[in-house]
Amino acid sequence: MGRLGKTGPPGHRGLTGENGEKGEPGRMGKMGPAGERGEKGARGIDGPLGLKGKAGTTCDCGRYRKVVGQMDITISRLKNAVKFVKNVILGLKETEEKIYLLVKEARRYRDALMNCKLRGGTLAMPKTMDTNTLLTSYVSKAGLTHVFIGLQPAEAGEGYAYADGSPLRNSTVWGLEVPTEVSSNSCVQMGSNGAWSQQLNRKEMAEATNPDATSIPAPTISLPLGLDILRTYSGALISMEIVFGGLVWILVASSNVPVPLLQGWVMFVSVTMFVCSSTYLALFLLGFADKINTDWNFMDMMYHFIALLFYFAAFVLEAATTSAYAGQVGNTTCISRPSTNIITFLDFRQYSINVVATIFAFVVTVCYGCSMFMGFKRWRK
Repeated sequence: MGRLGKTGPPGHRGLTGENGEKGEPGRMGKMGPAGERGEKGARGIDGPLGLKGKAGTTCDCGRYRKVVGQMDITISRLKNAVKFVKNVILGLKETEEKIYLLVKEARRYRDALMNCKLRGGTLAMPKTMDTNTLLTSYVSKAGLTHVFIGLQPAEAGEGYAYADGSPLRNSTVWGLEVPTEVSSNSCVQMGSNGAWSQQLNRKEMAEATNPDATSIPAPTISLPLGLDILRTYSGALISMEIVFGGLVWILVASSNVPVPLLQGWVMFVSVTMFVCSSTYLALFLLGFADKINTDWNFMDMMYHFIALLFYFAAFVLEAATTSAYAGQVGNTTCISRPSTNIITFLDFRQYSINVVATIFAFVVTVCYGCSMFMGFKRWRK
């Protein structure tokens, strides 16, 4: 066999053969870069509830809650006190924007303007029907017939304008006579029915008081006259004031007033209030109260308020006298010093009488307090 000759030229490319069997997987390559974030998928089904957790720790905030609650109570009381002072004592009426004060004293128009300016305000200007209705009820409850309001002749010479210069738009509140001629000396007043009326000569009104604007509240009697007053609670309370008040000064006098420095006021108050309450009840029993032109509801409240103050002081002094009783200790002549540091030399009889007088003085004080409260309710109606 001779030697292997040279490789000849490559032949033509043959046909593609069939695929071979799949080989074994190769080694895992390096991790490629992160792709873009896909869209949020649909919410899955809720899983089962987990186990109950452990109880949490208790917050030690009881004292703070108590402080906050006490502050809420205090604020509420202050609001009620302020409301009572404004509405009852000062007689103020307020809306969301204004506060109104009705001055019942007799005043001329010029004095009314000056009085409002000194108080830092102006005459009331009812620009809306709600305000006019509020002022109407205010005037009516006060028992007045007319009051001045803040309207004056317009600068243009046609009609009226408010005191602050704003034009008058509500013309439906005039009374039967709508003013056709407006004088530079005229002014406007509002009646207790809410209707406005014109006063033509303001100069004359500056010299003489307007009788309508200065009307005094009409006599008011809510309690019945004659024997019917004894069938009311107020009549029964006044009768108790007379009976028990008389027993107070009788008992103190029967004990010979052992401590004049303290019991002198007790005697003065008990005797004075006994006479005043008897006279007050007699005015109603005899029908004289109907002939006296005054507001008896207000008088009833003020009388019992003053009597309550006086009798409360008398009760305290009488109680102090009784509680300061210094008795004997056993069969000796030693004197035990009371807690009040006031030694009163009373025998047992005087001590017993003053105990009863103290109880009656307390009863009379309560009666005067109840009478004042009932009189206040009648007056506010």
